[in-house]
Amino acid sequence: MVIVSISLISLPADYSLLIFEIYQFLYEAGYGSSKGIIGVTQPRRVAVLATAKRVAYELGLHLGKEVGFQVRYDKKIGESCSIKFMTDGILLREVQVIIFYPISPLSIF
Repeated sequence: MVIVSISLISLPADYSLLIFEIYQFLYEAGYGSSKGIIGVTQPRRVAVLATAKRVAYELGLHLGKEVGFQVRYDKKIGESCSIKFMTDGILLREVQVIIFYPISPLSIF
């Protein structure tokens, strides 16, 4: 039996000034370490890459290790990933995998 716990923070479309502060607060509160990965969605791959680079820089973390990203044909996520940036389609795919293949969802990717 696999138990999945998903927490969601929904922000309006004009949250660009708050995006970096909210993930920094969550990271500093301990989310993204033992409490799971902080998942961030962006509508386009360019936004995913730019946001991931900026958040990694502002938090003093390494892109591809503590801060990762995944878009359709590119994935850079380390073993100790705390914050994962992805496109909306990647998030939908991960949720489908969890729902339809609950035994080992990570083997699909």
